[in-house]
Amino acid sequence: MALAWPQGECFFKRSALQSGAVNTVARFTAEDPKLFYSTMVVEMVWNKEAHHGSEACKENSNPKGHPHKRSGYTIVTGGRGWKTSYGNWTHLPFSYGAYYQPSRQIQHELCTDGERFKKREHGDAYESWFMFVPLPTRHEEWVFIDRLCSIRAIYIPVSYMASEKSEDLCTYIHVRFNGMKDIALEYHKDKTPEKFAEIFDFETVEKTTATLTCHDTFGIEHDETTAIGINITKLVTTLILPRQFRKYDAFSSKAIILVDTSLIPVIPVLSRFTASAMADWATVASKNHGVSVKWAEGDHSPHWLLSFLKNTLVVCAGLVPGIGPLLSMGSALLMEALINPDGMLEEFKEQLPGLGEMFDEIFDLSKECRKGMAVKMDIASPTQAVTVDTNSDDAVLKTPVQADEPEQEEKKSTATYVNIPSYTALSKAEYDATVGRQLREALGRKLGGLAVEDRGISREQAKAFQELVTNPPKEHQDKTVDELFEVVESKYVRDRLKAMRTSLFTKKMEEDFRASETESIKKRLLTEATPDSSSRLADNFYEWAENASRKIAMRDNPMLAFGGGPR
Repeated sequence: MALAWPQGECFFKRSALQSGAVNTVARFTAEDPKLFYSTMVVEMVWNKEAHHGSEACKENSNPKGHPHKRSGYTIVTGGRGWKTSYGNWTHLPFSYGAYYQPSRQIQHELCTDGERFKKREHGDAYESWFMFVPLPTRHEEWVFIDRLCSIRAIYIPVSYMASEKSEDLCTYIHVRFNGMKDIALEYHKDKTPEKFAEIFDFETVEKTTATLTCHDTFGIEHDETTAIGINITKLVTTLILPRQFRKYDAFSSKAIILVDTSLIPVIPVLSRFTASAMADWATVASKNHGVSVKWAEGDHSPHWLLSFLKNTLVVCAGLVPGIGPLLSMGSALLMEALINPDGMLEEFKEQLPGLGEMFDEIFDLSKECRKGMAVKMDIASPTQAVTVDTNSDDAVLKTPVQADEPEQEEKKSTATYVNIPSYTALSKAEYDATVGRQLREALGRKLGGLAVEDRGISREQAKAFQELVTNPPKEHQDKTVDELFEVVESKYVRDRLKAMRTSLFTKKMEEDFRASETESIKKRLLTEATPDSSSRLADNFYEWAENASRKIAMRDNPMLAFGGGPR
């Protein structure tokens, strides 16, 4: 089987890239163009613990384990008398936003199953799995991935259909770390790691070069003190060229950098992805290549001597008069539980076939129940509703509900339900057509309600300008309110109209004033929405909170509605 170059184009069958149960919000399928173009893929090693043994796990230290500010840490054992300690973080954090201020975070579940770690230690293969996580939006340049697991590769979608002659193939740009040896990255080192980070502090960053050694199986291994920063746009534009024509690669172009994890601020967790949202590498490879690929399993069967002793004891117990059959059955179950716990259920079915069939029916029913519960998993829905009480003074954010669930009616409720599409952000044209238009209309209503004649302007002149603001002709549709003032021919009327605004400022002054007025409201919305950092919110909730805080500030401060600021 041929390999793709470690940096550049690679191809998958779209039908192979699928995860989650059918018809659930956990499902990713590359067959859906919207999901394909809004999702990046991270290949990681699933059944590998970060720390092995009590000493490495710091089981008896204070604090216990290896705490991390963006993920929990747990210490587990293999169970059934197996006392070896395995330590691993519970989630892999992804922080999105501009370099100087990441604004949202999602988390993906990591393996904390001691039984999986034990079986892998006893001979099972290391398993590679695919995580499907959102791409940064068009307003976000970077995604920072804390190094809390072994990352083998990252994949960025490029083309839904690679060629008309191969309609099922899709194109990704990938960086395969397990196909490299030593890589040199720009390293942003925190000179004050003890300081609590709210934004990237450029004065405390020291830029150097760091060399990472990649493992043939694990790729980039874990390191809780650093994170990988990826500039998606720069990475794609660098690697989309054939490798013979590239001047830079993913690392020399600084599309992928290394940063101290202490530099990344702690921000609200907007959604969590569970293990059911992943895809097994072996399953994807089987569908890609048309052959059956399975992970190697270790020999977990008991030693032949133990099996001989078990059979001897069972035969001897069966010879006891009267209670022999019952004693024989109990001995078989007891010995199987001691020497081969994994085969306990099969032994039980063999001894009591009728009860075994009942167990099978119960397990089938359990699968149906889990299938029905899949829609309740911690995966952000493509559309999610939030509730804002427009009657309260500060529009306190209520608990979000899934958009596909019927809202329960409440008596005398003034709540407004707003559907927010995930993984999208308003473009400039969309902003001008929505929020910008609302601002113009607000000014028009204000003009219509004022006693304009007292200001030396006739009602006809005010009405004409109000019509210009709320219904601008085609040649003036892209103009701001300030630019529309200049359309008025009479300088006297123009000056009087300007005076009706609280004051006029440059765009930068307006933006600064808006930020000062809305930042505290935005932080309060986010804090109230995620009091324990566990609420399930849409991935673009941060942008929604920003827009909502503007509306609240404009309601409470009329100067904002007119583009004004402090005098």
